[in-house]
Amino acid sequence: MEKRNITKKGVKYKQKMFWADFMKDLRGNQILIEPVDIHHIAIYQSKQLIGIATEVGVEEQKCRVCGCTWNNACKGGCYWVEDDLCSNCVDN
Repeated sequence: MEKRNITKKGVKYKQKMFWADFMKDLRGNQILIEPVDIHHIAIYQSKQLIGIATEVGVEEQKCRVCGCTWNNACKGGCYWVEDDLCSNCVDN
């Protein structure tokens, strides 16, 4: 994990800017970050996961049936079976 400080614009990681609304209250604090996938990073404060940030300018992956996303999964959880289809909607 890498240490970073949150700025007004978000968190810069490998020359890409990441941001999420929950980070507004953490501006100026030091956090730890680690990659989740190509467009997301996990954000930790005091070794506790506080959220997942999405790269600015990248549309979040979304299920074509129910509309769930990486940060807002189906109730009970789900996973991606296609780029735009979650496991709960395979039979729909």
